[in-house]
Amino acid sequence: MSVSPQRDERARTEPAATLNHGTVPPLPVPGTAGGGEHAPGQATAAIPVVPVETEEHPRRGLTPVTFLLTLFLAYFLYKVQIVVITLIVGILLATAISGPTELLTKRFHMPRGLSILLVYIAILAGLGAFFYLIIPPVITEGTRFVREVPTLIEDWRGQLLASNNGLIRNAATRAFEVIDRAQGGGVPVPTNLAVGIVSGIGGGLVTLFTLFLIAFYWITEKALIKRAVSSLFAPGQRSRVLHLWTEVEAKMGAWIRGQLLLMAVVGGLATVTYGIIGLPFWLILGVIAGLTEAIPNVGPILGAIPAVLIALSVDWKLALGVIAFVSVLQLLENAVLVPRIMKGAVGLSPLTVILAILAGSEFRGVAGALLAVPIAGAISVILNDMLREKREREQEQATRPSDWFRQAWRWRRAETEAQQSAQR
Repeated sequence: MSVSPQRDERARTEPAATLNHGTVPPLPVPGTAGGGEHAPGQATAAIPVVPVETEEHPRRGLTPVTFLLTLFLAYFLYKVQIVVITLIVGILLATAISGPTELLTKRFHMPRGLSILLVYIAILAGLGAFFYLIIPPVITEGTRFVREVPTLIEDWRGQLLASNNGLIRNAATRAFEVIDRAQGGGVPVPTNLAVGIVSGIGGGLVTLFTLFLIAFYWITEKALIKRAVSSLFAPGQRSRVLHLWTEVEAKMGAWIRGQLLLMAVVGGLATVTYGIIGLPFWLILGVIAGLTEAIPNVGPILGAIPAVLIALSVDWKLALGVIAFVSVLQLLENAVLVPRIMKGAVGLSPLTVILAILAGSEFRGVAGALLAVPIAGAISVILNDMLREKREREQEQATRPSDWFRQAWRWRRAETEAQQSAQR
């Protein structure tokens, strides 16, 4: 087959390349005549140019079906919030005991199930010793406190209503009206207390067994759960998800263990000090101070209020002594105890803690307030990781040529190649 003179002339006179169409003039095949002349019987080869435009994949948004499924899942979780809260507490318990469990498993080569059972035995032994030493005197003082509540209320009534501040008098009047209506409800306070104690003990035992069971299966099946969760993400993101999982678990475990140790230290110091200064019901007030320490930032203040009120019923000087002790204890906690005990735990700002506690208490009362802080800590770790990844991506983009520069360079290279091809 031969190439017509008109076609060969048109091929030499056409523009070099049209980047928008992605074509260049045909080049002579090796073995043809020089000077751009094509020998008879030879074909010409067209060199394609790499298209400049990059293909953009459409992004999938939230479809109506997935939106409805999300709403249904949120509604379902809201309806079974008791189950969800129990599961969260069980996971937190598993996170708290994962350190001792791993220590027994790796150092003493014990089976994981046996390690968990030994940790459970240690926890139950500690709780048993605590109840054996604390509960009898607490019951004794609690009974005496219930008997002396009317006398204490009358003392507070006389002191507050005799105040020179009208705001205090008005607030005290409304508060004592509420107390009087509550006392006139027909059911004596000791009966309510007894019913609450019995139901609380029974429910507490069932809840404790459930939490131990959840924590046991969470630790034993954690590897399978991590693989299942990581498989939901893209292959390039799975290692990051597993690393983030480990970081959240380590932070939460350190926070829970440190918080329990803080509760024990603060409760012990408060109990001993209240007993030394002669504060009535010192044992109950010390236990309250230790329990309220579970709420960061706000808990110490809540634990000090009952102690100050009891001290005011005795003497204002004793109340000043209690306030001074609580202030010194707070300074000691912030300067020494928290930096040493809570090292490596999740750090949250006081404003974040207060907002988390308010949101948790609005959602689920006391249980929600206690769970709000560790959940907020886990969310903080995840957000920090996302922000860190964003900063790294921005720095990587800043150190390499921009997309516009790369695209312009590709256009220039394609144009140069087309011109060189046209000149040959």
